[in-house]
Amino acid sequence: MAFAIMGKISTTRLRVPTMALATATRTTMGIFMSFVIHYLVKQGKINLEGKAVFIFGGLGALSACWN
Repeated sequence: MAFAIMGKISTTRLRVPTMALATATRTTMGIFMSFVIHYLVKQGKINLEGKAVFIFGGLGALSACWN
């Protein structure tokens, strides 16, 4: 959905850089989160277990407010 919105909102000249920036950001955040989740739930590390949902709930609420 986000890519469809960005493709329609940006001007023709900025469409390619906008999509490239969005793709790079999404990929970077995906890699970052895959490492962070491992440390959040693993015993012997941060070990939040079920409380990690509050982090994702907070990020989801911020995303909902941003949009």
